Amino acid sequence: MTCAIQFDPIQLPAAAEAMRKRVREFLHRQASAGSFIPNGFGMTDHSPEFSRLCGDAGFIGMTWPREYGGGEHTFLERFVVTEEMIAAGAPVWAHWVADRQSGPMLIRYGSAAVKKMVLPKIIAGECYFCIGMSEPDSGSDLFSLRSRADPVDEGWLVNGRKIWTSNAHRSQYIIALLRTAPATDSNRRHGLTQFLIPMDAPGIDVRPIHNLTGAHEFNEVTFDDVFVASDHIIGEVDNAWKQATNELAYERSGPERFLETFAVLYGLVHAAGRDPEQRSAEGIGRLIAQLSTLRQMSLSVAGMLSDGKVPEVESAVVKEMGTNWEQALPGVARNLVPDIIGEPGVADPRGNVVCPQTDYPGRHPRNSARHYCPRSRTALKRTATDALEALFWPKSIALIGASSDARIIRGRMVDAILEHAFPGPIYAVSRSHTKIRDLACYPCVSDLPQPVDLAIITIPAKHVIDALEACV
Repeated sequence: MTCAIQFDPIQLPAAAEAMRKRVREFLHRQASAGSFIPNGFGMTDHSPEFSRLCGDAGFIGMTWPREYGGGEHTFLERFVVTEEMIAAGAPVWAHWVADRQSGPMLIRYGSAAVKKMVLPKIIAGECYFCIGMSEPDSGSDLFSLRSRADPVDEGWLVNGRKIWTSNAHRSQYIIALLRTAPATDSNRRHGLTQFLIPMDAPGIDVRPIHNLTGAHEFNEVTFDDVFVASDHIIGEVDNAWKQATNELAYERSGPERFLETFAVLYGLVHAAGRDPEQRSAEGIGRLIAQLSTLRQMSLSVAGMLSDGKVPEVESAVVKEMGTNWEQALPGVARNLVPDIIGEPGVADPRGNVVCPQTDYPGRHPRNSARHYCPRSRTALKRTATDALEALFWPKSIALIGASSDARIIRGRMVDAILEHAFPGPIYAVSRSHTKIRDLACYPCVSDLPQPVDLAIITIPAKHVIDALEACV
């Protein structure tokens, strides 16, 4: 089976450019008022206050019908608002899922009672959603879901578990994909139904999943005889697979797919200046050409959504290529930075003097410079460049998984860093040690006395091999 992929050329209309001016003025006001710091990295910050400000300004539910409080703007106008918010690092995470995908799904498949009750709250920036798809033993194979919903009087009883559920601990609702009937031999898609479930319903238990830095974004959600009213079914019983993939068209294709690390590129460009060396110019040019292509593809998907189409394949392509570009960007930037920084104490052709960092003994002279000292920068440029420098030349380090045993790599790593005479604070993170060399140990990154610029994580090779073999 083949499927044609089509990205139509799109030009932003005048209404979209007018919306760009409006959202920039909004962001400038909010940044000036201290609502957020425009550093390019704040998209995933959870700020109910900022979400309410966005709701008041009409930047949530922009494409939705006016009968629910929406603005009935085009997807192209929403696209402009999205890329401006992300590029500025505005803290939009609280309302993000509800605005991007859950609300449109309810408009298309939800009951009249649910739409009337929930959509105005989303538009006001006061109602947040999470998505319940993945399960502990299912991975990305959603056909193998085992969490069930069984019919009872006036509703359904839900039992099972969902995992890797982002922001479940801060959401009012979850849209859960559940099994309501067995799959058939001829159709594995059969028997799946989506439900809108209040997160405060009796029988729901949310358990945090902390990542290696101690941050809490993911969760495991357990359902134990959770009652869901019949009017909270989304779409058709047993036939949710198509609508679930339609939902992913909204989730996959927006500019967030390639702009979340935009501040790194921004800092790289301004560190290079107006007359970079040839290798740096070629590298930056290649990155910007790729970014421009991704943006045009994403814009094309927004145009198709405006025309009422459901570009599932094109959205998946944008997500795949955007994610790959975004993940590769820091490494590419790191490879280009030594050519940009130059030698310490020497003026570059643009009049920027490279400032020596004398408290970094033992470093290669080429890497002893922390940054150029340009004559002036805006707050956004300065903060983006600072973030880039913190990644490449940290002032503090956390060693996660370090060991006191000098016979193994995790122990020798500690010795190597100490012998390097790193001048800043070094913290060891370990639950099996109280002290490593002269370093006090902390059980978790969140227990450290101050934030660190760089975390070095060591994982025993056996654990990695075991995990890979389990996947096979």
